[in-house]
Amino acid sequence: WNKCSGKCDAAERHRRIWCSHNGRELDDNYCLQLDNEKPSTTELCTRDVYCPDWAIGMWSECSGPMCASGMQYRQVVCRQGHETLLNMHCDETKRPLELQACHTWNSTICQNIRPLNSIESSSAFIWDAKQFGACSVTCGIGRRLRQVHCMNALTKMPYDDKHCAHLTRKPIEYETCDLEVCPLWSAEPWSPV
Repeated sequence: WNKCSGKCDAAERHRRIWCSHNGRELDDNYCLQLDNEKPSTTELCTRDVYCPDWAIGMWSECSGPMCASGMQYRQVVCRQGHETLLNMHCDETKRPLELQACHTWNSTICQNIRPLNSIESSSAFIWDAKQFGACSVTCGIGRRLRQVHCMNALTKMPYDDKHCAHLTRKPIEYETCDLEVCPLWSAEPWSPV
């Protein structure tokens, strides 16, 4: 086998396979006709290389005033092992949220206060469905993923899904993709003896 090569999560190694008899290389057909299945020339292997992936920090404290909504932030960076990369090296469709709505609530102080702001009304929330990503396979049946989250239509800010619970069902986050049929081995009929 040669060295493991390729991407971090799809590495493979190769080897040369040939038909031989008494030290002489023959055409593959000589071995195949003896009902010997040709061994694989490639195999999947693992490398000591991390795939680029999103790393997230802790959520900040809620920025809003007491008894109201605010926002929380966290750092989201693309990393490969301990190295920080440009965002284009990570899958944007799997990027975690950097910003979310939050509420500061103290039952003693806030129990008699109701939101007067139209930004907080349930009619202000919508489902925000991103475009589907690429199919998970190159042939056959796979899956395509997308991000779907609850969003305030006025501020365009993401909120917890519970704010959209009164809406129609949450749009699907994945769908089946059916690509062309995968190639298969074909065989001629056996020749007469």
